[in-house]
Amino acid sequence: MRLVILEYLSMLKESKELDSLLVILLQSMDIEVISKPVIGGRQFGVDVAAVGKDSEDGVKKLFLFVVKQGNINRSNWDNKPQDTRQSIDEILDVYLTSHIEKKYSKLPVSIILCFNGNMEQTVQANWTGFVKKRNSKKRKLTISSWDIDKLSSYIIENLMKEFLFPEEIQKEIRKTLALIDLNEYDLSNFYNIITKILSVSNKTLKNDLKSLRLLNLCINLVYKWAEESGNLKPALIASERLILKVFSWMNKKGYLKDKKILKEFQNIHISYTKISSGYFIKIRNHCYVQDALFSYGGGAEEIEYPLITFEQIGIIATIGLNYLNFYNLTQDKRFLRSAINVSNGLFGLIINNKSSYSALYDGHIIDITLGLLLFYHTKRFKEATHWIEEIFIYLSNSYVLRKRFPILSDSYDELIFIETGYSKCKMESSTLIPISAEWSIILKNHHLYNFIKEQVNANFKDIDMQIWYPEDDVESYLFDDNVLNNCGTMRTSIKFPEKYDDFVLQTKEEIEVEIDYNNLQINKSNYPILGLVASRHYRSQILPYFWRKLISVEK
Repeated sequence: MRLVILEYLSMLKESKELDSLLVILLQSMDIEVISKPVIGGRQFGVDVAAVGKDSEDGVKKLFLFVVKQGNINRSNWDNKPQDTRQSIDEILDVYLTSHIEKKYSKLPVSIILCFNGNMEQTVQANWTGFVKKRNSKKRKLTISSWDIDKLSSYIIENLMKEFLFPEEIQKEIRKTLALIDLNEYDLSNFYNIITKILSVSNKTLKNDLKSLRLLNLCINLVYKWAEESGNLKPALIASERLILKVFSWMNKKGYLKDKKILKEFQNIHISYTKISSGYFIKIRNHCYVQDALFSYGGGAEEIEYPLITFEQIGIIATIGLNYLNFYNLTQDKRFLRSAINVSNGLFGLIINNKSSYSALYDGHIIDITLGLLLFYHTKRFKEATHWIEEIFIYLSNSYVLRKRFPILSDSYDELIFIETGYSKCKMESSTLIPISAEWSIILKNHHLYNFIKEQVNANFKDIDMQIWYPEDDVESYLFDDNVLNNCGTMRTSIKFPEKYDDFVLQTKEEIEVEIDYNNLQINKSNYPILGLVASRHYRSQILPYFWRKLISVEK
């Protein structure tokens, strides 16, 4: 594991990566972080400030960290204003004289140069002389360094103790990293890590906090390896599973109101957001290229191309909706702008890949709904309407010309058998059609409703229209599996009234008898995004709450 950690540390960038890991490490060492890295602001040389007992001598100190990336050498020692020597001198000249809070003013000060490389021989003498001259017992001031070897030792000692990180889990992480670049890898080893760490019977809150920090370290290990291999999708899927499992664990252990646990969960959520953002940045340009996803389907236009397209629609939409969740929490317009940027990319992907109209599974309504939710919340109402219309044109043409219809199962083999003529397409029921019809209410578009109704009357009159409804205990299953296997009821035989207004009234009456979604922990905890992530990840029907609340507010 030491080699794995050393390799991981060497990959980290100075900003938002190495400094973020340092914060997690200090917290695991029971050192209180009092000042975190700030992008763009004057820090007077200090990247991270913390207070706690020094593991070397047991003395409580004020720690001031200077964080640098890579090796310390002649090129970054003392040439530019932001170089190593300049940063430490700025701490000595400015920070120590004017920026220490009064309650910490009498503590010994330990300035530590933290870097994920080594001190090269060309500056070793400069460093030794610099430190010797400035260390002062009288001022209770010491200057030292944490290089990559010391950092890895502290990580292993404080984040990977035997009771938290036994040999069997070390094997699982090594297998995960070895296989992460394979498209067919099912991430089973990483899922085992999550299960084993969360199932440890910790007797103290302190150890539970360390478990969460360890899991956050593990997902960041996966992320950096996936980034190096050029394939971020496995890391994204792994991070989805992690936030769902951790939230479920918190709910079951009664931790959803514990501020310390919530802080660690927020760090894991930030890791998920970082990974998903990296994924979108990687594919963003492809969204604006005609038929860009076709080649990723191996040229299999009828099956692979639509399957890849709808998968990407669901992933991209969830990334945008996650930004909106942050915006609703913080009212920080940067998150709203990010959501709009993702929405633009999603629309580009849809109009540039006609396979986005070719739903093959009934379960593709999950991805469609996610996309429509993002469009609605970013005010792309016309684009949402156009997409629904095109989907229904494809549905009708596919049925009339080829007797094809979105199948109820998510069976790839069944699709192949139907496409090759070995079996016939079963047209028994649909959730895609009635849920799409309800979007005509959200979009206040009676023309869209009439269009859908006409298509149904012409081609799909014998199909049983259905919508799934959850029960009060839905969160007991939502984060662990496809919730339809364990919870809820299916409303069947849904009819479309002749008049649009009657359909609106019928839908609103159904909303009145649904469960009280305000009682769900995802809403109480301000993390509704987890309900959407769970649906996409486990291929569960989306809770009607997410689109029907847009109807209920328009009474």
